[in-house]
Amino acid sequence: MGGDEERRRPPDLRTEAILMLILARRQNEVIDIQGLCRVIVVEIRQNTVRLGFEADPAIRIHREEVLKRIVEEEQKRKKT
Repeated sequence: MGGDEERRRPPDLRTEAILMLILARRQNEVIDIQGLCRVIVVEIRQNTVRLGFEADPAIRIHREEVLKRIVEEEQKRKKT
């Protein structure tokens, strides 16, 4: 890849530094991610925010702690 193609490639969140966009949203408001995923603020209660995700089933969406376990398990399988 080169030039413009390199800039359009999504970063590998495990290895590349990225910038963070911080948004304020109210309940029932939506954030659209490149038309591939919609994040909906479902509920806000005290210090907990419930989010809903609408995306094609082929798009893997995981909580960070779950993704870490998946990556660790994949690395263990590669070693054996």
